[in-house]
Amino acid sequence: MDSILSVGIDIGTSTTNIAVYNCGDLVTKGCWDIGGRLLKVQDGKVSYLSPRMKAVAASIGVTIQLGETADAQKIRRVTDRMAALMAESLGLLPVTGLCEQIRTPEASPMELDRPVDCLSFSGGVADYVYHPSEDWFRHGDIGPLLAASMRDGAIFNARKVIPARETIRATVVGAGSYTTSVSGSTITYSDEEIFPMKNIPAFFPEKRTEEAAVKGDGSKLRSEAEWFLQESGSDDLIFCFNRIRQPGYKEVCALADAIVQASECLPAGQPLLVLTEQDFAKVLGQALRRRLKSRAVICIDGIHAIQGDYLDLGRPLMAGLAIPVVVKTLIFG
Repeated sequence: MDSILSVGIDIGTSTTNIAVYNCGDLVTKGCWDIGGRLLKVQDGKVSYLSPRMKAVAASIGVTIQLGETADAQKIRRVTDRMAALMAESLGLLPVTGLCEQIRTPEASPMELDRPVDCLSFSGGVADYVYHPSEDWFRHGDIGPLLAASMRDGAIFNARKVIPARETIRATVVGAGSYTTSVSGSTITYSDEEIFPMKNIPAFFPEKRTEEAAVKGDGSKLRSEAEWFLQESGSDDLIFCFNRIRQPGYKEVCALADAIVQASECLPAGQPLLVLTEQDFAKVLGQALRRRLKSRAVICIDGIHAIQGDYLDLGRPLMAGLAIPVVVKTLIFG
């Protein structure tokens, strides 16, 4: 199958999240302070102006003041610049310093090694990307203007656009499906008393981050895990590795070094949880236990999960040879 880079661009109220996939496999992501409510309008006048909006306006010589009449033509110049900044982030336009300046603090550094092939939009602004409206301030913000800038800009016109099935409607309605499995027999755990464990969010590092971890570099793994904990509001996670195939002993040791480095982002006393799809959890778990004395370690394999899943771990079975695992997948609708 040919390699296809697809991009999901989620434009919300204050930020735009970008996720890049290669044939469905997340390879990189980023977040920028661009959204539909960076400027608010009430009774035809500017009632709120975010610092980020002000910085973008200043970069093109536009001045907007609180209380002034909302001038759609002037504000459109600013949203056009915002759309161009998003194109810069995807390598469709030359990158300027402002693109880095408005990156959301602590967001992942998005790295692309080639142009993307197709994209889709989601979030509160996306519906107006697909279905334009000239009632610019109908929601008391810049959403329709920003959507028009995205539609007329380099992002929409330079690549194939795939309409999203859902744009605004992205409400979690529950744990819609789950699968119950038993781990492989090549597993490691250091403390049976911490079982059972419920609702552990599955954390999948980006492809380049996983490749670096197999070489012993855990810096990106740690920064991504820190971001994941912050965004999910959770105190724990399970490190999931599904791309590593038949690692040698040196690779397992290097991966263990990287995971130990990344585990420093976990709260004190929180166990280190690791899931591998391939059967090497026992040797990896043993390597982790040798390196990490301050935490309990659970390393299991033979379970398939995807980004966004939550896992329940039951008490060990068959004299400790396997662990029952429930993988819960949320349905959005």
